[in-house]
Amino acid sequence: MNNVFKLLVVAVLAWFAVAMPVAAASPEACRNTLESLIETADHPDLRWSDFSRLRVPVRQLYELNAYQPVWLAGDRPTRQALAVMEALEQVANKGLNPRDYESGTWAGRAASLRDFQGHELGCEQALFDLALTVSFMRYLGDLRVGRVDPKEVRIHLDVRDKKLDLALFVREVSLSEDVAASLARVEPPYRHYWALLEALRTYRELEKDPRLSEPLTPVRKLEPGDRYADLERLVYRLRRFGDLTSDVTAQLQAGVYDGPLVEAVERFQRRHGLTVDGIIGKKTLRRLNTPVSERVKQIELSLERYRWLPDDLGYRPIVVNVPGFELRAYDTEADQNLRNALSMNVIVGESYPRHQTPLFRGQLKHVVFGPYWNVPYSILRRELYPKIAWDPEFIPMNGYEIVSHFSPHATPLPINEENIQRLLSGEVKLRQRPGKRNALGEVKFLFPNRHSVYLHGTPAKRLFSRDQRDFSHGCIRVQDPAALAEYVLKQEGWGRERVDRTIARGTWKQVNLSQPIDVYVLYGTAAADPNAGTVYFYNDIYGHDAKLERALAAVYR
Repeated sequence: MNNVFKLLVVAVLAWFAVAMPVAAASPEACRNTLESLIETADHPDLRWSDFSRLRVPVRQLYELNAYQPVWLAGDRPTRQALAVMEALEQVANKGLNPRDYESGTWAGRAASLRDFQGHELGCEQALFDLALTVSFMRYLGDLRVGRVDPKEVRIHLDVRDKKLDLALFVREVSLSEDVAASLARVEPPYRHYWALLEALRTYRELEKDPRLSEPLTPVRKLEPGDRYADLERLVYRLRRFGDLTSDVTAQLQAGVYDGPLVEAVERFQRRHGLTVDGIIGKKTLRRLNTPVSERVKQIELSLERYRWLPDDLGYRPIVVNVPGFELRAYDTEADQNLRNALSMNVIVGESYPRHQTPLFRGQLKHVVFGPYWNVPYSILRRELYPKIAWDPEFIPMNGYEIVSHFSPHATPLPINEENIQRLLSGEVKLRQRPGKRNALGEVKFLFPNRHSVYLHGTPAKRLFSRDQRDFSHGCIRVQDPAALAEYVLKQEGWGRERVDRTIARGTWKQVNLSQPIDVYVLYGTAAADPNAGTVYFYNDIYGHDAKLERALAAVYR
């Protein structure tokens, strides 16, 4: 129990133990007050008084309890009430806003009941009890499905199946022998989420360190072996962030950036999605000087997004984190802990709004070897047609064909002026044949969706070495399509040898999965590795963090 809250609770209970007897509270007054407040769905003692969104479960709860207090035994809080009050005092540890749940007020509210008796006490009991119920229900709902509906911020995840029967759940908690265990069931079951909660506690402590708010001295480029006047402050920062664990006394005495310090910077770069070269240039220095408060905010926003996920991610799920430019494939264990089976770099859509990779859940159903690239009309018109109009030989020289419709079995049409004009009007289509120059690479992975987005390879392998990889028109390019195909087709009895042999053949072949695999295209600028305890931070490439922050600020307003 939080020490401050514990002292307040002890004081409250002590008062109740020694207080002079008072006239019994009026059950009728309590009932009338509760009925009136629930009818208006407005509580005068709450910062955000309107609880109309919760009116139905609140009414159901008090109907179950004959419109008498749920959290009071006589004139004092129950053991379960104290546990709920403590949870509401600790909401900041969950990345939630204490103001939304009346944090810092509960011990005082309970103590104030001593000032009333008889009819007045019944009314005050109703006010206290309902305030605790509404705040607790808000807390439960926010922990369970997040404070913001993901669809409000253009993320296509459905949280309706996750919602609690709040009346029954609160009733269960009010009678529970282990409130903490009951509350734990509400949150995401994934170790990654709980690791991020631990990271939040760590970074809140770091936020209190005034030395971390002092920016490092600017430097154009600091390379291994260079002298640096601000070396001591760099050492302190790297040590506090957990990237430096070695003794660097020799480097400090010499004033030279070298040895373990370089290794520590490389670890820092790896955690921040930077090129790992040990050189402190503009990007690395900017990350080193990022206020810890910004990191806290990133963690809080990522926790909110975790709450949108289903409790069961499905069979061997594939997760793409867009700002991390990373794909991970998981084996799902019985307890829903995820074991990383495969990871690789990806290229995602450009930050330009029209080309941003959408965020959603889909089901991978087909793997296509030797894919044709069916050129979208928008790309044809804006990017390819000017080249074709200049030189029609552009079409055969780059492996393109004109076809009447998109199908792997469509017969190519003659490349002549008439068909080129029909291309521009949209009467016929342009596709690219399978081959080394094909824009989709060797394999594509189809999970039908309204965004027409899928996973695929690419001939532009050099782009995977960049630290920021937003180059596509929206689809997701994978670094190692053969390894991903092996993972996906394992359930169909395929091994790596068969995958490689099929790729080498270079012809179109579609394999339909007997059991679809869930694919999640998500967005998190902070992540935590539950095994290593490492925390990662990424750039907000699409500005989604800012949008979510604005949406969260308006939740109870």
